[in-house]
Amino acid sequence: MISIAAAEKIPEIYLQKLIRRLLVAPGMTRNTVAGESIQLLSVGEWNLDKGPDFLRIALMRNADVETGDAEFHRRSSDWLAHGHHKDPAYDRVILHIVLDNDCQQVFGQSTLVIPLEELSTALQEDRRELQSLHKEERSDVSASMKLQEYALRRLERKSAAALELAENIGMEAAIIELTQSFLDRHSVRKRRPRGIRASAEAIMARLGGSAIVDFLRQMLAGAIDDFPSALDHLAETRVAGEGKASRIEILINALLPLALGLASREQRVGLLLWFWSLPSMHQYGSLKRKFAQIDQDTVWQQQGLLEYYYECRNGRDRVAELLIPYNVRRKIESIQL
Repeated sequence: MISIAAAEKIPEIYLQKLIRRLLVAPGMTRNTVAGESIQLLSVGEWNLDKGPDFLRIALMRNADVETGDAEFHRRSSDWLAHGHHKDPAYDRVILHIVLDNDCQQVFGQSTLVIPLEELSTALQEDRRELQSLHKEERSDVSASMKLQEYALRRLERKSAAALELAENIGMEAAIIELTQSFLDRHSVRKRRPRGIRASAEAIMARLGGSAIVDFLRQMLAGAIDDFPSALDHLAETRVAGEGKASRIEILINALLPLALGLASREQRVGLLLWFWSLPSMHQYGSLKRKFAQIDQDTVWQQQGLLEYYYECRNGRDRVAELLIPYNVRRKIESIQL
């Protein structure tokens, strides 16, 4: 079983991932330090920026449903050590999740202790999954839930980068730079859709006044009610002379990551509904050669396979990659986690 000292050496963001997996178990009831029986109905949104680690969670306590935020620490005393008791950003925290309850002082939220034995089991399972996925032609890769997880990893990774870019240079400049970067990367690849190579310059010349930029403006103004329909319309609307397959590539690789980073929680639901239901326009030959037994019927399947291959090829996982910009921001802002 893992010790609290060993847990201190594990990156907190990776521990958050494991804790989130444990808390998402449906129908499971847990007891807080105060002896309250609670059931997590929703683990909310995993927050990789400032503030509580999990936003807008929902839990049932004494037959009442409560919503708020949750914060994870290795030790309950970290709440004081990190100054959260003085930070208004943590006023909505209703659940403090810890591995070691070494401080009995409570600041309005319930404290939930995750047993180290349970964390050890989750850690072993996560490592076994990673090892099995790295064995060539294993059927585990084609499991729907695992592939969805990789597709989400890809969206999270791209969205974090897109949001940081938008915060630095603004939304409209960000979508132009993201699109240009995508076209630069992919126009040189022979097996990419022909329209990407042929019309890259024309696309960039017209992007500023296109429906893509207008979509982002409307989203930020709260003027879009039906996101799947709005995105379907974008998929049918040419920027320049590109084909539909090329246009969808731009929407997936440039627009969607930025939109997800800028959107409200309710808007993200609509954006993801479109993503999960989008059929693929073509087969990726490189994926077909490496994963011959896995279908490419939908865009999310392709994105999941691409992220899996990306992580295997680079010998690292999403957690390690996200830690780089995450820690840089923290050092600049002098915020202690």
